[in-house]
Amino acid sequence: MSELNILCYITNITILLLIGVLFAIIPLITRKNFLFGVRVPIEQQSHPTALVLKKRYLRGIVIATFISLVLATAQFLLYERWCIIAVMYLPFVMVIAQFAVYIPCWRKAKSLKKSEGWNVPQIAAADTRSAYANEKMKSIPWGYYIISLIAVFACIIAGFAVYPELPDMIPTHYDINMEPDAWSEKSIWVILLIPLFMLLMLATMVVTAMVFARTKLQINPQNPVLSFAQNKAYRRGMQHCLGILTLCITAMFILLFIPVVMPGTTTPSAPFWILVIGMCVPLIVFQVRAGQGGCKLNPKIDEEEPDISGNAVPVVKGRNDDEHWFLGMFYYNKNDPAIMVEDRFGANIGFNYARLPAQITTGILAIGTIVLYVWITVIFI
Repeated sequence: MSELNILCYITNITILLLIGVLFAIIPLITRKNFLFGVRVPIEQQSHPTALVLKKRYLRGIVIATFISLVLATAQFLLYERWCIIAVMYLPFVMVIAQFAVYIPCWRKAKSLKKSEGWNVPQIAAADTRSAYANEKMKSIPWGYYIISLIAVFACIIAGFAVYPELPDMIPTHYDINMEPDAWSEKSIWVILLIPLFMLLMLATMVVTAMVFARTKLQINPQNPVLSFAQNKAYRRGMQHCLGILTLCITAMFILLFIPVVMPGTTTPSAPFWILVIGMCVPLIVFQVRAGQGGCKLNPKIDEEEPDISGNAVPVVKGRNDDEHWFLGMFYYNKNDPAIMVEDRFGANIGFNYARLPAQITTGILAIGTIVLYVWITVIFI
């Protein structure tokens, strides 16, 4: 068996397990005023039907994960050379399976709310002047990104410094043991390829941090002081998780760059797996501990925070209405100026698909993904 295919199989199994775990814990970290994308009274989370729906969802995700793992293993044993394609497409099987499990639960939650006549108080968005103070760019821990940028420039300088002494053929691909198995003719672009990827990655992570800093999080008007404190703690924790993720990816690129500028040097594979664990574990642990938007946190409230209780916390028209949330997951509201909002199912952020910037971004991502997948698939076949 090819070492590359074995690596792809291990990667595939790891990705499928990670996706399965993340899908399974979503109901545990979603805000308690949502039941599968439907706004319900917090105390009704323990309703017998709600508990049945959660168990049904968990059981469905476990079964879907098991089937995906069986498919990945069968593909590896029967069609080993298709491992790269499996890594690309099997995660979509998990996504489709999640929708198949989630949608019936969402429909049942809607009918349950209607039959029980649950009246839910409004939950506001963080749109006050005090909330915007929490969204300033200075709240981003820029140290992570500055260190990564310094690493990028260090790689570029190192590449130019050793370029005259480098051999005519430069390693550009590695096997499972990080031994080079493909080379390209020496050129300045080959040398700068990895630093340029590092720079692109860094720019993407910085934009992600900035978008997260300005995403509207929910505020409970019944206790706005605690809500604002939770939001601040959640933003701070997530920003550090994104920073750690950026540093780990930067370090992985550096490990790949070392054999390029130091021919004959072999980078062990163990550090890569350590870095993968290092960038995933903090994010998952914090998300489970904090809950959606920090709703599970119990932060210390600043002395200045009580001033917020005297502010009016405006409710954006329609943001809290179920009819503006298709399948309880996709938000579309022309009356809401926000582009990024907090999701109803999960612990991440999503688009207001009624806004043009969100539509353009979604279109670009969709087209880019399709083109990339078609290109790689055609090349492989």
